[in-house]
Amino acid sequence: MKRKRELGGLREQSHSNGARNVAFPKEYIKRQKQPPRNATKKKRILITWATGTDRAKEAANSVVSEIFKKNSKGNIKIVDPTTHRIETSNIRYFAKGIDLDKVGLSVVNVEQIDDENQIPLVKLVESRVALKRYSDFLAKRKEMELMKLGVMNRSFRTLETDKKEDNLKQIKVSWQIESDDLRRQKAHEIVSLLKKGSKVTLYLDDKNNINSNNWLEGFEELDRVQEDGTNRLPKSVLQKRADVLETLKETVIEYANEPIIVGSIATKMIMKLTPKDVKPYDNDKRALKELRKKERQEKLQKRIEKKKLKDT
Repeated sequence: MKRKRELGGLREQSHSNGARNVAFPKEYIKRQKQPPRNATKKKRILITWATGTDRAKEAANSVVSEIFKKNSKGNIKIVDPTTHRIETSNIRYFAKGIDLDKVGLSVVNVEQIDDENQIPLVKLVESRVALKRYSDFLAKRKEMELMKLGVMNRSFRTLETDKKEDNLKQIKVSWQIESDDLRRQKAHEIVSLLKKGSKVTLYLDDKNNINSNNWLEGFEELDRVQEDGTNRLPKSVLQKRADVLETLKETVIEYANEPIIVGSIATKMIMKLTPKDVKPYDNDKRALKELRKKERQEKLQKRIEKKKLKDT
């Protein structure tokens, strides 16, 4: 008891003096927990913009944030405005000198390197276009927040559409692909993604180009400038490419809407696929209604026939 009273007095003395009493036993001192040595803090990447309105700067920073989410190092690919060639860069360097009063940033494509790494393809667009896309992004984010709070409900179709927009897949197809590989492995890869509800973009090109590091080069302007090189390729090569294209169409006809095809079999092509909106539950429900309606009609017809027999 005497020992406890002494310790109590030491506590009161320590609190009143506002300083640690050296005579206070160590086992009664509560030490603050220190963070582990290996703990690391995520640094927020900030880019200082010298031009543009506050709204334009917010829009640009939103794109920068999206880039770092897809690639932690900020590595990107850009379309050189002079040579129109796709080159590798980093958003930290690419952002220097951009006049946000005239242009803005936009991620137009994403290249999947492996399961963890992606490289966004970044393009400069008009300032009004960048601001419009940012406004749409904010509206969509606000809508999702209201949904989480239970203030707003959205239909199943709208949710599925959003899911598909965020789930874009790219598949490379060589013009020289073997027929068996195209009908089995490649077809399985494409159909599996469509069944999952993913939008799929097929890139068809010569195997030497499709396997290079800059394989996306040239596809960016494909919808604007289409080369005609049919006279430079043998008929057998053109027929082989036509067969590849036809096989792809046959493969996806059951699982995708009418494909959007851009380019030429003489050079390279893009085939954009959107999965069909199929709802088996709704189809089964409709079929069940039709069956019940038919049964009711048959019962009614039998009653009418019985009544006629009685009357006669």
